[in-house]
Amino acid sequence: MHTYAGGMTAARRGLLLLLVLLGVPALASRPASANGAHPDARTYYSDSAGPYFVQVDLAPYTGIVHVAVFASEMGSGAAVTDLAVTVAARPEGEGWLEPPAPVAPLTARRVAAKEFGVDLVVEPAGLWTFTITLDGAPGTAAVEFEVPLTKQGSLAGMLLAFALIALVTLAVPTFLLRRYYRGLRERRSPPDFFDE
Repeated sequence: MHTYAGGMTAARRGLLLLLVLLGVPALASRPASANGAHPDARTYYSDSAGPYFVQVDLAPYTGIVHVAVFASEMGSGAAVTDLAVTVAARPEGEGWLEPPAPVAPLTARRVAAKEFGVDLVVEPAGLWTFTITLDGAPGTAAVEFEVPLTKQGSLAGMLLAFALIALVTLAVPTFLLRRYYRGLRERRSPPDFFDE
């Protein structure tokens, strides 16, 4: 087996290339965290709602959707100690094969002084309306906004399939040609009697 200048054999280089090709699509698909913010979370609402200033972040993917709600008093920006936050979701529009059931309101847990979080199971992909209800000493308020949810990992799955097809398409002929030419060299080279 031929060792290259770097000390790595051809088989090890091939294995390394395979791992890189399989690893890149895996990095493109980051799974949702069941108990925390998703790395692809975006702000879908950031404005006043009654006596509160509210910001809502979530990742636009189906499955377990972590909704992060940041709420404070409108004038002072102070945290509201007795604030209760509930989150619900319902499908919007038409064109559903089977209309999905709405997600019942769930109470968000306090994560920090001004931050609340809740995990909703939302399926299937499509347009969903999220309703955030805030209830505390300053008053009650509700926020609604629409989010187009998609299936996560569709692009990553296609990239992985493409990488595997490309690898097989390149590796199999290369392997067969190397074996063929190695066999030709062995059959054509005369025996070497002087290497003993």
